[in-house]
Amino acid sequence: MFILFTDCDLWILYTDRQGCIQSRGFNFIKDLPTFFVLLLALQRLDLTGWGLAPTLDARVSRAHRGLLDSDEEGRAREPIEWEIELDVKQLTLGRTKLHSDLMTGRGTVIVNGITNFTGQNQKLAVKIYWSEVHRTKESEFIALARAFARGDPDITNHLPTVFASQDFRNTSRIRRAVGLGVGNPRVLRVIAFTYLEPITKLPKHEFVRAWLECVRCGCRQNSFVSKY
Repeated sequence: MFILFTDCDLWILYTDRQGCIQSRGFNFIKDLPTFFVLLLALQRLDLTGWGLAPTLDARVSRAHRGLLDSDEEGRAREPIEWEIELDVKQLTLGRTKLHSDLMTGRGTVIVNGITNFTGQNQKLAVKIYWSEVHRTKESEFIALARAFARGDPDITNHLPTVFASQDFRNTSRIRRAVGLGVGNPRVLRVIAFTYLEPITKLPKHEFVRAWLECVRCGCRQNSFVSKY
């Protein structure tokens, strides 16, 4: 959310993955009651109302309450990792980015994670992105692929294992509140996969075998697509 000033006039701009909403400008000197109502509304916004996700990122609440440690220069020191709950499962997110595409499209970010939900530490790859609400969830696509594979190891051995997935807030709420068309709302979607080491880290002879298995998997998937 941004507040743009020009002399005594101001505009409110709200932007998210669906686009930007701009209010009508008004003179906050001549229209002082409206300005007070605006301040009153902003004062009552919670962290979610400000576009933050405290249930996904524990640093948000800690920063809001001033609980983050400070360095020698007085700047907040962000934690290296923090706990989140995803689909009623506890996991720890780290700051290592495996992929980042914040400026375009869905703003996909993939970070490392770890969980001991099964009784032992398990590495995860956690994908966080803004998908259009009408798009089928990745977890459902993977479940369908496993069902169509019918136990074929050339396919099932190459499908990612979903540890947990959950949808958070979407972008339609603010547009409904101000009486605009909802359009194509986006939803904050998080999905955690079992972490897989890239085949480029394998020795040369094992790399060729892994590459060949990927080719066989692609051929088998194409045959299923043409069949169904």
